Amino acid sequence: MRVAMVGLFPLHLEVPSGGVESAVSNLIEGLMNLEDMEIHAVACNKVLRKPVQLKHNGVSYHYLPSLGRLETLSRNMLDRRSVLRELRTINPDVVHALDSLKYGDICLDTGYPMVMSIHEVLWEECKYYSTVVERLRGMVASFLVQRHCVKNASHIIQQTKYPEQYFGHLIKGKLYVIANPISERFFDGSSEEEGSRLLYAGWVTPLKRFLDLVQALSKVRDRFPNVSLRVAGGMPDQKYLRLTKDWITTLHLEENVRFLGSLSPTELLEEYRKCTLLALPSSHENSPMVIGEAMAVGKPVVATKVGGVSYLVDDGQTGFLVDVGDIDALATKILTLLSDDELRFKMGKLAKEKANLNFRSKVVAAHVRQVYREAIETANLGK
Repeated sequence: MRVAMVGLFPLHLEVPSGGVESAVSNLIEGLMNLEDMEIHAVACNKVLRKPVQLKHNGVSYHYLPSLGRLETLSRNMLDRRSVLRELRTINPDVVHALDSLKYGDICLDTGYPMVMSIHEVLWEECKYYSTVVERLRGMVASFLVQRHCVKNASHIIQQTKYPEQYFGHLIKGKLYVIANPISERFFDGSSEEEGSRLLYAGWVTPLKRFLDLVQALSKVRDRFPNVSLRVAGGMPDQKYLRLTKDWITTLHLEENVRFLGSLSPTELLEEYRKCTLLALPSSHENSPMVIGEAMAVGKPVVATKVGGVSYLVDDGQTGFLVDVGDIDALATKILTLLSDDELRFKMGKLAKEKANLNFRSKVVAAHVRQVYREAIETANLGK
């Protein structure tokens, strides 16, 4: 089966940027372990001046220069032409659009059997963008592009039932719930806690409400003076970062918080291994990779019950869920886990068991391959 996967791929393949790129990389890892799979990855990149093709671990990568201007309003006209031209050269059995925005919109025009993944609910996420221009651009893309893709795609993969719940009657195609795959390296990682060590993995942005975690940490420190919070992720919003650091100073938490920046997968795995729990106080999430990664290592999660998170974390079983902005509840649940070794280890064990059943790349890849087959069969019946 020849598959063209169209979406965001990092130029440096060993260092994916963000959860979607990690999920896609892990999916490719799983697909390449199946028999009779020929994978072509197609992506546009604004850094490039000419097309680049390379082969890595059996996968053919096709990087195209991004030529777009006024991308949303023009429906990515220039990039659309180059992607469609490349797909005609590849001539795949099935096309997998890895988003429900730019690439989903382009792939609707290919004429090949198509599968589309929904990795984001843009309307909810863009509310937290840092500038008015970015928010308006996101809202236009959500209304004009994502809704169009969701309505017209015939085979849709969602990582949890949250997109189905959110988009509701707009969805006309067949839906499949298939979790984001987690790299095998996380399942092989053994847990070795180092003290009262909390981990936050993600960007430090208003969307993630990292400041809520800082304020909760102040309450936790009253009972655990040596508690530490390790922050693994980029800091693109400098205004929010300054605000956060001001609060850290005000609350005298300088010795308790350490910003690690963006980490390699190997470095991030080490942080999971040594942490006591993962904390994620976001305003909105679809299916965050960091929760699956923490569970694969065997760590409980304290997170907000937003978006698809409640489908990943079983409240009271593999972690705790709290309301967005409830700092007291966030602190209380963290304290509960720090104070009870038996409960923490039990939750971590259950988390790892759930991850083994649902998040392994080979399991996810087998489900996705079946969706490809159904898309091909449906297209053949329609001819």
